[in-house]
Amino acid sequence: MVFMKKMLFLVSLLICLFLSGCDNKQKIECAYYEENDGKKITYDYFLNFDDNGNILKNIEVFSTYEFQNEMDLDRYSDIDICNMIISDTVDNYNKFIICDSKNYDDKINVNIKYDYEKMNDEQKKLLLGNFTYDEFKEKYKNNKLDKDICLFDSNKDITPTLYNDGILGLLADYNKKLIEKDVYKIIEIAENYIVDYLLRNNGKWDSNIVFTCNGKKCSTIIDGEKENLNLKSVVPTSGEILVSSQGVKITKPLIIKGYECTMNDDDEVECLK
Repeated sequence: MVFMKKMLFLVSLLICLFLSGCDNKQKIECAYYEENDGKKITYDYFLNFDDNGNILKNIEVFSTYEFQNEMDLDRYSDIDICNMIISDTVDNYNKFIICDSKNYDDKINVNIKYDYEKMNDEQKKLLLGNFTYDEFKEKYKNNKLDKDICLFDSNKDITPTLYNDGILGLLADYNKKLIEKDVYKIIEIAENYIVDYLLRNNGKWDSNIVFTCNGKKCSTIIDGEKENLNLKSVVPTSGEILVSSQGVKITKPLIIKGYECTMNDDDEVECLK
């Protein structure tokens, strides 16, 4: 009897491994396609989390390029798509990406795996952002999409749906809020500069100060000396920040990771792509 129980357990274990891998890791699959200029691209995303759903370990993207025009297919066939994808990302991302592409008579298949777990938070922000399984699920439930594009912990087949913004559109609001949060931190640092300036100058404020950002620093020249805002992480690639006795204003949009960030008259920040 004990032997039979062990055999039944082993058989069930093998079936489980065959069907689903028998692990508790949480996964999300999102599939959609977009069509433009005689080209159809289908994306199948797999977001693979750890057992608790707290860490996004890797992202696998299986995409298919289909062409109505044979000349377009030939043109894309001459391009190293993997090299194009990797070079289009931020420097030093190539060590986190495994890419493979295959050309067929009427289509091109591209498979990409992002080793998300090894990236730092800043690097994740430049891709899809950093989120847990539950955070993504909540965001997905609250989205305004007309059709479902994602499945959660399911082995069912998913039918790609037409959706031009896809998973990136789904997460765009998430990334937008992260960038806006960074801008508010920059404003807070600029406000601290006002206090420091007043302390150094016996409470006197001589004139307005404009800090110009270049991706490395946000700096200005005062009495022939360069001064920088003490930005600890995110630095806009361009833009200007006006610091005066009245407070802080963004006078030229701050560009951060492709987002253009401005400030309205009520001192509210908005970042748009």
